[in-house]
Amino acid sequence: MRLQAGRRRLRDQVLDEEEVVGCDPRSRVRASSAASWAWVVAFCGALSSCGTREGASAVVVDVEPVRAAPDASSAPNASATVSARVAALSSLPRGSIVWSHDLEQAWADAERGNKPLLVYVRAAWSTAGLEMERETLTSEVAGRASRPYVAVYVDITDDDVLARTEARLGVPIAVVPITFLIDVRSDRRSALEGYKDVDAFAEGLSAFVSGK
Repeated sequence: MRLQAGRRRLRDQVLDEEEVVGCDPRSRVRASSAASWAWVVAFCGALSSCGTREGASAVVVDVEPVRAAPDASSAPNASATVSARVAALSSLPRGSIVWSHDLEQAWADAERGNKPLLVYVRAAWSTAGLEMERETLTSEVAGRASRPYVAVYVDITDDDVLARTEARLGVPIAVVPITFLIDVRSDRRSALEGYKDVDAFAEGLSAFVSGK
């Protein structure tokens, strides 16, 4: 006969039970479950290390459930919030165009290498820019057309970055996306405003290099 009871009844039952050899009544088994409370059943009579006298009955013990430790990944983390500029850099076009992220450094590289400068200006809120990055800037055709240039990718979602970019280029930015083509030595310039498909983008870059 198996007896199943709560703590108070179990205590009385254990005290009244015939002596059990080799079982430490203080021993408790614990099981943890992240989803629900667990019940652990200990059958002392069935274990080789816990023999009972003949005729003694086994006791079904309900053990206090243990809560699983909270998942650290589910805790809110304020540092996980990133600025729109950082998020934009993580989505940098992965085509064959070699991009710089620093306008000043790219300008200096263009002067030192006597190369034209390609400045692609975008913002996180511009759907046309996102489409151009997905369809145009990742193409091999655009990559080949950009090879004569030092290319820099500028995200102006942040107002401070917008102000610094306009100051460096010397012109207001009224359209996004926009691609500036600049000969940094002669200051000859051209601009491809708005979304450009692969052919229009490549043609614009090639025309500027040829001086047309």
